[in-house]
Amino acid sequence: MAELNKDNTVVATADYSLLKENADRFTKTGFTPEKSFTLTQVEELQAEAGKVAVLNTQVETLTREKIEALAKVEEMKPMFEQGQSFHNSRVEEAIRLYKLQAGDKATDAVVELFKKADAPALDGLLSQYTLTLTQAFGGRCKQCGSNEFEFQSSFGTGEGAKPATQPSVTEESVSFDTLRNKFKQSKN
Repeated sequence: MAELNKDNTVVATADYSLLKENADRFTKTGFTPEKSFTLTQVEELQAEAGKVAVLNTQVETLTREKIEALAKVEEMKPMFEQGQSFHNSRVEEAIRLYKLQAGDKATDAVVELFKKADAPALDGLLSQYTLTLTQAFGGRCKQCGSNEFEFQSSFGTGEGAKPATQPSVTEESVSFDTLRNKFKQSKN
């Protein structure tokens, strides 16, 4: 509604309860709302009320997204803990291999570097120290002393795999001694 003042200015009147929502903003600045406002003041308050409504919608949306994100974090916690455990076990293995190779010369400074290593660095450390120790302490056959081994996948896949075949009726069990003697004869 609008009224005409004594000085012929137009004054808009509004219900106090409709503007109460925005009164807090003005109260903080020392402004006390009155029962009647100018048309410009009403338009400004309505514009501010629209902005507040938009901001409230954004706050609700962000709050919902935050709750969803926190739920996702909780859902992924077991995977993170498993990954962290795997990483820690790899760090401990790299440290163990380093200490085996370095012996008494192992230093705490190097161990601390291992603890700070990321996944690609750990891959390199494990590869290096495993190779070095395998060469130094490689396996040998107790009977003949050979260090040549061939590993085969039991599933018939991967490197060195041979297609799975059914044993024939003519195949028989052979002892280790029989195999060793057979291969000794073939080398001579």
